[in-house]
Amino acid sequence: MQKRQQLVWRARRSPNERRFELTDMSVALLRNEAPGEVKITFAGHVSALGWRPEGDPKVEVIIRTRGGASIYSWTVDFSVRCADTNRPLPPLSQVVPNDIAPNLFNSVGTVEISEYREPNSPILTARQCPS
Repeated sequence: MQKRQQLVWRARRSPNERRFELTDMSVALLRNEAPGEVKITFAGHVSALGWRPEGDPKVEVIIRTRGGASIYSWTVDFSVRCADTNRPLPPLSQVVPNDIAPNLFNSVGTVEISEYREPNSPILTARQCPS
């Protein structure tokens, strides 16, 4: 569905300074032979770029209809280690609830991937990796 997307976390005060990134992101919707069963899978590669976040970053995968309405969202968290240089993340999967699975599979128009932030949560901070 979506392939080779990139998301870069940058320094708040220096937006040209990249801290870490998630690249080659892929999202797939897989329909099983079982009636109404749909599985969503997320994969990507992570690089530390000399910095490591103090917590696990999260991304939100939003499935939208052709008209732009959000019909499903999924929050995925992953770890970043100082040694990460284009490290493949293990594919993460989730079964879509049966009551929306058939409609989701038939109505999907776009997939949006963005940093997930809970309301009123502090920003994700990063520490420089030891040299």
